[in-house]
This record gives sequence, C-alpha cells and structure tokens, in this order.
Amino acid sequence: MVLDSAPQITFDKVLDWLPRNWLIVAVGADLLILGYAVGVLDAFEQGEALLPDFVRSFVEAEIIAWPLGLQVGVVMWLSTGVTFPLVTLLFVIVATGIALQVYASRVQRWLDDLVLGQFPRSYWWRNIQYGTVLSHALASAR
Repeated sequence: MVLDSAPQITFDKVLDWLPRNWLIVAVGADLLILGYAVGVLDAFEQGEALLPDFVRSFVEAEIIAWPLGLQVGVVMWLSTGVTFPLVTLLFVIVATGIALQVYASRVQRWLDDLVLGQFPRSYWWRNIQYGTVLSHALASAR
C-alpha cells in the first residue's frame, strides 16, 4: 500500500463551483455579521448603547484620521505621486492616529504612572481626577 498515490484534495477542488469573487464577498459578509454580533454583545455586557457609542467613536476616529491622512495625501499629490512607500506611510499614520485615539486614556494612565509615580501627591491628585482613588476607597469600605 503506497500512501503517495492517495488523491490530494485542495481548496480549489472543493470550492470549484463557487467563483472566487463571490467567495471573497461571502467571507467579507460573514466577518461583517460576526463583527456586528460581537459589538452588540460587548456593548450589552458593558451596559452601553451601541449606536450612540458607535457614532461617537466613528466621529472621533474621523477627526483624527482626516488631518493625518491629508498631510500624506498632499505630499503625494504635490511631489511624488502615488508610490508604494507613501501609501504604506499613509495607512500606518492613519492607523496609529486611530489607535492612539482609541487607547488615549490607557496611554495617559501609563504616562502618569511613569512620570507622576515619583511624585506621590500629584499622582494621588491625578488618580482623584480619574476617579480611581475614590473607587478604591468605596470598594474597601464595603
């Protein structure tokens, strides 16, 4: 018995009846539905309303992305044209700006821990502004 003579089943043979363009559309639709479901469940778990929070986050991301992207777009338009390095730079700058907007409070807390950790009084006051000292005090009083 020779194992090498076994028929090989490939991805192209299994889905040969479905055109590749429709397959890509189907996978995209599946990911869109999955993302929506995860978003709804996550918002429900955190006690948030999905649509208002989604619109607020979308507007914040647009406010950050447009000025950053326009800078690279103007450089591409005025000097070099559309090149692969500048398109890559455009995507990286916009993604970094959106990521900083999304994680702004965590980045600020990390910087406060790094810089204000040496100064106990100002660090304590900063935590009061965040509400973390108050929440810790309330949790310990229970």
